[in-house]
Amino acid sequence: MTAGDLLGLFGRLHPMVLHLPIGLLVALGAVEIVSFFADRDAIRPVRLTLAILTALAAVVAIGTGFVLSREDGYGGTTVDLHLWLGILLAIVCVSVAVQAVRAARHQHRALGLYRLGLVAALALMFPVGHLGASMTHGEDFLLAPIHARARAATAGGGGAGALLDEDPSCVLRLPVFATRVQPILEEHCAVCHGPSRQKGGLALHDAAAVHAAMTAGGSVDGSGEDPAIVVAGSPEHSELVRRLQLPLDDDDHMPPPGRPQPTAEEIAVIVQWIADGASFEAMDGGDQTPGAEAGASVVAAIDREPRNAAPNGPELVAPAKPEAVRALHQALVHAEPLHVGSPLLAIDGAGAASSIDDAAAERLLGPVVAQVADLSLARSAVTDQAVDVIGRMQQLVRLDLGNTAITDAALDPLSSLPRLAELVLVRTELTDGAVDRLATMPALERVFLWDAGISPEAVARLRAARPGLVVDAGDAAEAAAIETEPAVKVGGPAPAAEGPNGTAVALTPVNTTCPVTGAPVDPRYLVVHEGRVIGFCCPNCPKAFWDDPARFKDKLP
Repeated sequence: MTAGDLLGLFGRLHPMVLHLPIGLLVALGAVEIVSFFADRDAIRPVRLTLAILTALAAVVAIGTGFVLSREDGYGGTTVDLHLWLGILLAIVCVSVAVQAVRAARHQHRALGLYRLGLVAALALMFPVGHLGASMTHGEDFLLAPIHARARAATAGGGGAGALLDEDPSCVLRLPVFATRVQPILEEHCAVCHGPSRQKGGLALHDAAAVHAAMTAGGSVDGSGEDPAIVVAGSPEHSELVRRLQLPLDDDDHMPPPGRPQPTAEEIAVIVQWIADGASFEAMDGGDQTPGAEAGASVVAAIDREPRNAAPNGPELVAPAKPEAVRALHQALVHAEPLHVGSPLLAIDGAGAASSIDDAAAERLLGPVVAQVADLSLARSAVTDQAVDVIGRMQQLVRLDLGNTAITDAALDPLSSLPRLAELVLVRTELTDGAVDRLATMPALERVFLWDAGISPEAVARLRAARPGLVVDAGDAAEAAAIETEPAVKVGGPAPAAEGPNGTAVALTPVNTTCPVTGAPVDPRYLVVHEGRVIGFCCPNCPKAFWDDPARFKDKLP
């Protein structure tokens, strides 16, 4: 571990120690309030101790903060202002401690200066803390709730919406990036890639920053490989889209776990903007009001490219409402787009299977019945009643009800689903009567029925009725081995190494010291070169030798 490593570790302590001077300053303020009503002689040692600890904590906090601010990814006015106000706060805290020492020696003027300095320190604490929170949580962190309510009031009570109400023929054309894409980037990306903090040298907080990342490349992980952050017209090659779509537990997923995650609808807005050319000047089509959902641009693009086409043909599907997807996530139900830019959803309840009963299924899945294409309720507590909500999922392609208590009656609502191609019914409570219902499902291509209560005779009847249907009932014959390898014999003498003419070579090195390092030879690391056995000290040296054998020729006997 180098001195640089230790210095970096010291800087990373800043988030841990920065709260110490804050708490101690508040404690000092409380002590001064108490001093007006308590024995002042008893208060004096408490005041002195807290003042000295506050000064020490402030110095450590500003020291760690200064080191941390020198790391890549930090910069801008917010960081500089936070740093200099923090230094000023530390100086005031040290002055407060000095005056506390003087006051303890009964220098009465010092007590007044101490209290004045304490007031100044408490006042400075607020802007310093606000700037620090802005760096960590975003520029608008403190006032975001107030601003959100103000925007909602403006949208509902006037402005562009009121103009459209007064004159329906008036069509507003708004810039797509500024009104739809930039707010998403500011909310979810600007904390780490904004004006005050640019991890990996990447900024995404406004049009100029995104344009710079597109034209000059940008590194989201500091690797220096400069992946293409945004490729105009090609979301599938854009690093921004790839990172947003990665599973949450993937190390490359952005935003990091613990940060607010964009909804599927918000990701669809970004995908559509990139697919449309990633223009910063392009205006919307003029067919939507400013209050329309951002994901509507994806729906409007269906005519140009059926991104959410279902297996049996294109289908116009609106994105699920963000609150519906949020409710699934809060219930520990996994929900993600079926593919990049699609409003169709893949939903898996494995993480909360024991808590998903019929009522929960209706509550969670009811708001998204139009978007579900892949659904797994395996090992959940659902019964035949839950299939009522599943029967309304016209985009459903795959359904897993394995290890549940469903019976033959559950198959009736499924028979009308036009796109249901794969059905998993393993370890359920079916009877032979289920095969008649399965045979009538129009789009069914594959069904899993092992341990489902259906007899082999009924399985055979289903296969006869639907020859093209793949029925996996766990009765497939074991595959015969085409060829097997001979048994491996372990032990016995090692084969002799051969020289250039096919003659045997003794495995005794010609050298006693490693030609690469000069260390004693380890007999475990030998190579044969030009008919001679050469020994090395470790497994790394043979590679260096083979890179240029002539370089070590003079070091061999």
